[in-house]
Amino acid sequence: MSRMLFILGVSFGSILLGYIIQLLYVQLLKGEYQRAARISTILKIISLLVIQPVTIIHSFWNLNLGVHTQLLMLPALGVLALAAGAGGALLFIRIFHVSPKKAGSVFTTSMFSNFGSFGALIGYGLYGQLGFSLVQLYRAFEEVIYFSIGFPLSQQVSQGNLRGLRISRRMIMERPIILIPISGIIIGSLMNISGISSPKMLTNATHILIPLMAGLMGLSIGLTLRTSKIRNYTREILMVLAVKNLIVPAVVIPAAFLLGLGGILDGAPLRVVIFISFMPSAFLALVPPVLYDFDLDLANSAWLATTGALLVVFPLLYMLLI
Repeated sequence: MSRMLFILGVSFGSILLGYIIQLLYVQLLKGEYQRAARISTILKIISLLVIQPVTIIHSFWNLNLGVHTQLLMLPALGVLALAAGAGGALLFIRIFHVSPKKAGSVFTTSMFSNFGSFGALIGYGLYGQLGFSLVQLYRAFEEVIYFSIGFPLSQQVSQGNLRGLRISRRMIMERPIILIPISGIIIGSLMNISGISSPKMLTNATHILIPLMAGLMGLSIGLTLRTSKIRNYTREILMVLAVKNLIVPAVVIPAAFLLGLGGILDGAPLRVVIFISFMPSAFLALVPPVLYDFDLDLANSAWLATTGALLVVFPLLYMLLI
């Protein structure tokens, strides 16, 4: 129970704290929302460019997964989860004839998933360094797929074009940040193979850095969170919730089971996959609506709804699996 409270406290507590700070600053002190947004951006940069690489490198530097070849399929399962989210969104968009501007937001919030902060925190909170490493393997190609496939396809969807797909290598070259997870895995694995022991100070610091990374991301989200538009998008939000909590788990969990992840490392890989198959929309899902001018209010509302749903789903999964 203490682990569940720790995870919920760091993830949702930080979002709530950021939101309260935003309200106090903007409403009571009459500060500029744009300044809060700039601070939010700085916190994201610190989390993603400073803390995340250190935690990933350390995790794989000290990782001992044995000879379980099934774990090599974790990145494929992560790709499968993103594909299931995208496919489920396109299915609902076609069935319910969602207008193009709304369709773009339904697509991004269904496909993009919060593996990096919520997923990593859950993995670490439940299984320590092993759980954190399993999540990093799972999401190894996550951001590459977002920028090379998710972004350009969301633009096509928002223009009413549901046929064809143009993969953008240019977007990968322009945003080397998306290669950080893969680079961290490679560097940490090479240090592991070298036989050099990681500094004890780094090991101790990692126990702080992993929850700090999730906390800073939550705080940054809370600083820019707006909640007033949810009631305007009930139908579309229900579509996204169905994709996140029904379609993606229904595709990913049986695949993980068939791959034998429940029979290794005391079943930890399968349990981690089950938990992160229910992840809410990623904050990055709010970026394409800004870039391509489709419904940002819908994207914000769907992000908030799926994140709120995790408050219900996570405790239920915890009671069933832990």
